[in-house]
Amino acid sequence: MGDPRTREASHALHHVFRRQILRCLEEGREACSPEEVGRQMGQPLSKVSYHFRVLRGCEAVAQTHQRTVGGTAQHFFVSQVPGSPLAEELLRATEAEDEEELPRNLDER
Repeated sequence: MGDPRTREASHALHHVFRRQILRCLEEGREACSPEEVGRQMGQPLSKVSYHFRVLRGCEAVAQTHQRTVGGTAQHFFVSQVPGSPLAEELLRATEAEDEEELPRNLDER
């Protein structure tokens, strides 16, 4: 009954914050860590890391490398959206709505 990966990706991209993370990665065009994205979006690392795990689970992001900083491993990711016409279209189609909705949803997980 449908491809499980498609269902997972649909679930992952259903959340406004995860779509914003993907847009953030797309804008930078280079690998970013959840810490960097959180700092850019003004969100705590715990929240951003949770959403990166969901995105990684459905292969919407891929880890490129990791670096140890102060005894802590920082993982760096790139978006896997380029090459997925459906995901690219979804991000384009929801961008204006997400910009309005995002401030209300930043406190939600």
